Amino acid sequence: MMRTFAFIFLLTFPFFAQRLVADDIADIVARNGVVGKEPAKPAPQTWTSVRITNVLQKITESWEQSPRTAYGMIVHQNIQIGAAESDSLKMLFKGISDLPVPLAQADAEAMQEPLFLKERMLFYLIYNTPLHNDPDAWTNVAVFVGWVRPQIIPNYQRHGRGLNGVTLGETEEVRNTRIRENGRKIAMDNCQQKMANIVEHWSSPLPIRCIRTLASKMPPDERKRYLDKIKELARSDEEEAKRLDAPYEEEN
Repeated sequence: MMRTFAFIFLLTFPFFAQRLVADDIADIVARNGVVGKEPAKPAPQTWTSVRITNVLQKITESWEQSPRTAYGMIVHQNIQIGAAESDSLKMLFKGISDLPVPLAQADAEAMQEPLFLKERMLFYLIYNTPLHNDPDAWTNVAVFVGWVRPQIIPNYQRHGRGLNGVTLGETEEVRNTRIRENGRKIAMDNCQQKMANIVEHWSSPLPIRCIRTLASKMPPDERKRYLDKIKELARSDEEEAKRLDAPYEEEN
């Protein structure tokens, strides 16, 4: 029976395959008039202030319960968001920059995910949309960096341990307490490392150059006020301040 079915399939498959190809070609020709030319894809719909407001409201509502869900709303719709109107995009970025993050010393475990994802959203948007040409967007990032810097513990040493082994003679209650305490230490380790990375990223050549490029297009008095504001908000140290104030030279 199976052999008979296979034999019939081999005999009839070329006909059906040919028919399918012919139908596909006819469909393409009908839509485009040219064989081999794929149908044109519709341009992304511009995101108006109303749509941005709706997305921002959903992000804000989900932030406390699930920062990862809020993050997904940005990343999974990056093409549409990138096509948003300039004012709408600025509004979205400002809303994200205002999302609260718990303080490390108060609750490092609660801080971990919001801190990681807020940093990703801010730098993702500023590098993947026209926001990198917007002075106010960099001001918002400077506020975030200025919030992070005071929470970094100088010369911090990691305290958490990778393994929660069993200690001989230890009761279950004592062991559970030790594991919870170790979890808090690991969370603080992670937060301190991430905050150090955020400051390091901010001080890297690309953000500094973007800010200086924008400032170079401003009149002298406005440029000084803008750079002074960035330095104040980001709590720039002396070295970073010198780099921001250095004369701008356009690359060839």
